[in-house]
Amino acid sequence: MTTQQYLNNRRARQRGLTLIELVVVLAILVALAGLIVANFPGVITRAHTATCATHVADVNKIMQYSYTTTLAYPSGFDSLLDSGTDTLFDKLPGHAVGTPVGNWLTASTLNAGEALALAQIGITNTFNLNPNASDATWSATDLTSQNSFLSGTPNVALIQTTYATNVWPNLAQTLTNYVSTKFVVFGVGSGCTAVGPGHLMQEAPTHFGDNANMNPQNNYQRIAVVFRVDTDPSTNVVASFVGAGAIHDDSIGTSEGDIHDYYQIAQ
Repeated sequence: MTTQQYLNNRRARQRGLTLIELVVVLAILVALAGLIVANFPGVITRAHTATCATHVADVNKIMQYSYTTTLAYPSGFDSLLDSGTDTLFDKLPGHAVGTPVGNWLTASTLNAGEALALAQIGITNTFNLNPNASDATWSATDLTSQNSFLSGTPNVALIQTTYATNVWPNLAQTLTNYVSTKFVVFGVGSGCTAVGPGHLMQEAPTHFGDNANMNPQNNYQRIAVVFRVDTDPSTNVVASFVGAGAIHDDSIGTSEGDIHDYYQIAQ
C-alpha cells in the first residue's frame, strides 16, 4: 500500500457524519424533546402533590403526638397576616392585597373568649409575616411582631365555614351543636415551638407550587394547620385541632386530597 492510499483510507475512517445521518440524529432529538416537553407540566404537578401529601401527613402526626404527650399543641405559628396590619399576607398563593384568597380565606378578629380557648390548648401566640422580606417563605416570618392569645383580641386568618366542611365533610355533623364556629388557620413557620434542633421537627416544612410561577420565593409555601373554635348556647368556648393542609392558590390541600390528585394526574 502506498503512502497516498494509506492517507486516503485514514481520512475515510475519520470522516464525520453524512448529511443523512445528521438529519436522522436531529429527528430523534426533536422527537425526544417533544416527549419531555409534553410531559413536563405533569411531572411538576405530580411532584407537587406528592410533596404536599407527605408533609401534610407528617405535620398531622406531629400535632397529634404533641397533644397526646403534653396535652398542648405547639405555639408560635405564622399568623398569615402582614406585620402591623389586620390584612392577609400579600404573598399568599393567589392573593391580591385587600381581597380574600380564592374566596375561602379571610382576615378576621377573635374575641377574648375565643383567643383564650386556643391558649388553653397551647396556642399562646403567633408571628406575623413581613411583606417586605426578601422572599415569601424562608425569611417572611417577623419574629418581632406577634399576636398574643393570652389577652386581647388577636387578628387571625379564617377559613370560610362552607369551604371547611367541603374539605372535611365530617365537620358539618357537629356545627348544629354550637351558636358559633370559626375555623382558624396558621402556618407552620420557623417560629413554631415544634421546630428546631431537639424539637419535633428539625425544620419547618416547605412545599412548592404546581407550576413554575408558584415557587416558595414568590409565594408563601408553608404547611398550614387548622383549628376550630366553637361557642355553645351557654357561651362556653372550646378549641380543637382539625387538620393540616397545604395552601394552594384556590384551596387548601389535605393529604388525602393530594394523593387523589396524584393518581388523577397519572391517568
